[in-house]
Amino acid sequence: MRTCRTVRPLTVVVGLLATYVGQAQVSTLGNNATFGDYVGCDNTSPFPLRIMQNDNHEIELWTDTIQRVELNQTTSYVVNPAQSAKTADGWTLISPDIAQFFTNGAPGPYSLLHLAAADDNAQLGSDREWMDVGITITGNGDHGYLGQKANGLDRTDMIAHWSDNPATFYGPDRYRWIFTSGYNGSNATGAQSDEGLEAMRIFPVSNDECFIGMGDWFAANVADPTITEPEERLDVVDGRVRIRQLPNEAEMDTVEKVVVVNEDGVLGWQWESNINGTGGTSCDWELSTGADKMWTAFEPIGTNGGCPEMDWQVCIGTDAPASAYKVTVVSDREESRRPSGISVSVKGRDDETSTGIEVDVDPQTADVNLNSGGADIRARNGAGATYGVDAYGILENSVTGVDVQGVRGTAQVGSGSTADEATGVYAESEASGYVGVGWGLSAKATGADRNRGVESYAVAGANTSRNHGIITTADANSYGVENIGILTVAYDGSGDNSTTSNIGIYAASVALDTLADDYAVWAQGNVWISGYGWINGGTPILSDANLKTNPQPLDATSANNVLGALAPQSYQYLQQFDYLGVPSGTQLGLMAQEVQQVFPQAVASTIVPAQYDSAGVITHAAMTVFGIDYEKFVPLLIAGYQGQQATIAQMQDQMATMQQDLAACCANRNGTDQRTMDSGAAQPALRTSDAGDQRLTITPNPFSESTVIGYTLPKAGMVSLQVSDASGKSLFNLFEGQQMEGTQRYDWNTSFLAPGVYHVTLLVDGAPLVRKAVKVAR
Repeated sequence: MRTCRTVRPLTVVVGLLATYVGQAQVSTLGNNATFGDYVGCDNTSPFPLRIMQNDNHEIELWTDTIQRVELNQTTSYVVNPAQSAKTADGWTLISPDIAQFFTNGAPGPYSLLHLAAADDNAQLGSDREWMDVGITITGNGDHGYLGQKANGLDRTDMIAHWSDNPATFYGPDRYRWIFTSGYNGSNATGAQSDEGLEAMRIFPVSNDECFIGMGDWFAANVADPTITEPEERLDVVDGRVRIRQLPNEAEMDTVEKVVVVNEDGVLGWQWESNINGTGGTSCDWELSTGADKMWTAFEPIGTNGGCPEMDWQVCIGTDAPASAYKVTVVSDREESRRPSGISVSVKGRDDETSTGIEVDVDPQTADVNLNSGGADIRARNGAGATYGVDAYGILENSVTGVDVQGVRGTAQVGSGSTADEATGVYAESEASGYVGVGWGLSAKATGADRNRGVESYAVAGANTSRNHGIITTADANSYGVENIGILTVAYDGSGDNSTTSNIGIYAASVALDTLADDYAVWAQGNVWISGYGWINGGTPILSDANLKTNPQPLDATSANNVLGALAPQSYQYLQQFDYLGVPSGTQLGLMAQEVQQVFPQAVASTIVPAQYDSAGVITHAAMTVFGIDYEKFVPLLIAGYQGQQATIAQMQDQMATMQQDLAACCANRNGTDQRTMDSGAAQPALRTSDAGDQRLTITPNPFSESTVIGYTLPKAGMVSLQVSDASGKSLFNLFEGQQMEGTQRYDWNTSFLAPGVYHVTLLVDGAPLVRKAVKVAR
C-alpha cells in the first residue's frame, strides 16, 4: 500500500478498508510521500475502495492544514432557531475554510449538499425545515437553495430559493438569469461583457411582493440610469410582447371597457366611451354679416330648445369638451408643418394699448377652496423644444421704449385682503420621466452695460417677520439624485486675466446694529471646498458642555495604540483629479482607508457629484471619496501626551531609585544582599525582531479580530508559539510540537482578547524570535 504526499502529516487520518480485515494508516512523523505515491488500490484489486468511519463520526478532508470538506455522521440538529431540528444523516459541507464558517454558530450543513463561503455568516434565519434534498449555497450575507420541497407522498415541488433582503432593507437581493459567451473586455454590456446578458430578474419589493422584469435590466441601466428595477408585477424593460394566439372565445359584443397602455407602458382599463366619444346634437352658429359677428351658446338656460344655450360647451375640432372649459379647440393635423390651436394677430393704434388676448377670471363666490387662474397653458411632446409660454417683448424699427419685458408678472393684494403667499412669477419644472436638465427658472442677460441674470429684492414692511432675498429648495424624493439647492458658476471667459474678480457666490451680512445672529452664510450640512478656504478670524467648533451627555475620559494606552498604528506619509495627488481643486506638489498626511482600520470615527465618505460641460455631457462621473477629520485626533494627542507625561514622571522616579541603588551597590560591592558589580554569565535578552525580518510575520497587523502568524523553519525541530502582554508577562501558548522544515502558518482568533499591545514569541529548539502584535477595537 502506497501513501499520499502530505504537508501536514499530523492533520490527516485516512481509514482504508482494503480487504475483509479492517486496516488503517495513521499519520506518522516523517511519513512523506514521493512522486507516484497514492492512497488507494492497484488495478488488480477485486474489491471497491472504502473510506469508512464505523463509530458514527464525521469524515473530514483537509488541505494546507485547513478543513475543506465535512461528511456528516448519523445526526440531527437545529439550523433555524425558530424551527425544529432537521435529520442531517450523511449531509456534506464544502467550504474554503469550514472552521471559519462554523465561527458564527452554524451547526453543520443545511441540506444534502451545502456550499459555504468562509465569511463568518451563517444565515440561519433564512433556512426552512423542508430544505433537505437539495443544494444550499451561503455566502456574502445571503442564502440560496436549489432542490425539492416535499408536500406529501408523491407530491413534490422543485424549488429555486434565494434570500434574504428585499428592496426596503439591506437589499435588494435579486434572482437573475444571465447568459455569457466568450469574454471581450471592450464590451460594457451583452453576453461577452463581464456582467453578461441578462434575460430576466425577479425583484423583491418587500416581504410581501415580488416584481418580474423581462430583458437586460443591467444594460438598460447603463443606457438610462433612471431605469433601475422592475416597477410592476410584470415589467418588460426592452423588446416587445407578443401573443401568437388569443383564447378561442366568442366575440365580446357588449364591450364597456378596453385595455389601454399609458405613456409609461403600463396596461390598464379605460371606458370605451372615454376613447370614442359619445356624440350629441349640435345646432348652427348664428351669423350677422352686417355686424361681422358669429356667435353660439349665448341664450339663457332653458330658452333655446335643443340649440346651444349659455351652459353649453363649444368644441372646435372635437366633439368631446375638455373638462369644464367653455371653448375647446383641437387641431389634429399631423400633415401640417406647424399645427396650432389659436392664432391671434392684432394691429393696434399707437395711442392705445394693443392686446393679443385678454383674460379676466372673476369668481363670484366666497368659497375659500376655489382656485382662480388667469391662464392654464400646456404644450406637450415637442421633439425639438416644448414651450409652455414663448413670450417676446420686441422693440424694432428704431423705436425708443422705456421698459422691454418678455414676461411680466404682478401679484397684487388689495387693502383689507389677506393672502398666505403673493408671487409675481412662479416657475416650476416637473419630470416624471428622464430629463437631462430641469430648470424651474432660467434667466440670461447679455450685451448690456450691466448684465443681471436674476435680480431679487425683498423689502421689509412694518409687519414683516421674515425677509428673504432668494429662497431655493431642491427636493429629492427618489434614490440616486444629485440634489443641489443652489448651483452657481462664475466663468472668466476673457482669457487675458483682465477680469477684476471672479466669484461664484458673494454673500455679505451687514447689520446696522450688533446682532448675535449675524452670518453671511449659514450652512446646515456638510460643506465641500475645492481650493483654499480663507478664514480671517477664529474657527470655533461647537463643543458646549450643555449639549453633551455621558462624558468619559480617554484611556492614554488606547490613544497611544491608535496613534502608534498610524502611518504618516508624503504623497502627490493624481493629475486627473485636478478638477476637484486638489493642491499640487508634495503633501503630508494620512491615507483615509488605512486610518479607517484603526480609527474609523475620524473617517467619513461623500459622493462627489458628476461634472458636466456646457453641452450637458458628463466629463467626470460621480464617485465616492473618503476624507479624514483631523480635528478628532486632537483628543487622542492630548490623552497620549498626558499618558506619556505620567509615564515619564514614573520613569524619573524609577531612575532616581535606581541611581540610589546603584550608588549603594558601588559602595558595598561585597555585601550580603547578593548585589555585585562583577560580570557574570550573559543572560539571553528577548528583543522584538526587526520589521524587515520575514522569518516571523503577522498579517494583518494591527488587527481587530483575527490575523495570520507566518514563519519559516530552516529545518525540522520542536516549535513553540507563545503570547505575552506588553510588559512581557506570559499569557498562553498557541502551539507546541514537532514540525517539518518549510513555511508554516497559524490562524489566530483574538476575539477573546482586549485591544492592546501583545508579543508573539516563536521558539525553534529554544532559539527565540519575537514580533509585536497590535489589536485595535472593532
